[in-house]
Amino acid sequence: MQTGTIEGSTASVVGIMRRTMMSEGLPGLFRGVSAPLTAVSPIYAVSFWGYDIGQRLVKSFNSDNNGRPLNLLEISIAGGFSALPTTGTTCVCQHYRGCGSIA
Repeated sequence: MQTGTIEGSTASVVGIMRRTMMSEGLPGLFRGVSAPLTAVSPIYAVSFWGYDIGQRLVKSFNSDNNGRPLNLLEISIAGGFSALPTTGTTCVCQHYRGCGSIA
């Protein structure tokens, strides 16, 4: 959605949505959403994968685990580990996203 003044329409969010719905229908509200979702999806996938690996590492170093849930410190360590692969993926995605907008 572009910002700015539009002649003949209400300058509110509801007015802009009404105008978009009348001119383009429901798909008009979601135009331009697919590209950001496509860029962000791998980042979240790697984040959850990293958290799962972090949990497994914490459980492997803890000999008295015996199936009990992780405590707050162990969850924090697993979450901190997930930042490593997530940061790498984010840097790559942001780099390619920035390269595409320069041209």
